Amino acid sequence: MRIRRPDYDVPARCPGWAGGGWRRPTFAVCDGGLINWDIRFWAVRPRRCATCRTIVLPWAVHLVDPTWWAWELRRTWLERRHG
Repeated sequence: MRIRRPDYDVPARCPGWAGGGWRRPTFAVCDGGLINWDIRFWAVRPRRCATCRTIVLPWAVHLVDPTWWAWELRRTWLERRHG
């Protein structure tokens, strides 16, 4: 069973195809699958890719991900420096 973080850029992309978080996929198991994001509780419910059956963690997991915080701090720093 594969469990991955969502793609932070476009959460509807399957992480088996696009990679979880800001990274490239560590395994290429999906052929362009998309995640079904319905309206209710879209940010806090885990999903499953219809193509490769990978379980995708909720999008809100980025709030506790150190990789996301490092990315945001770097982006904020560069915007203020060059702003």
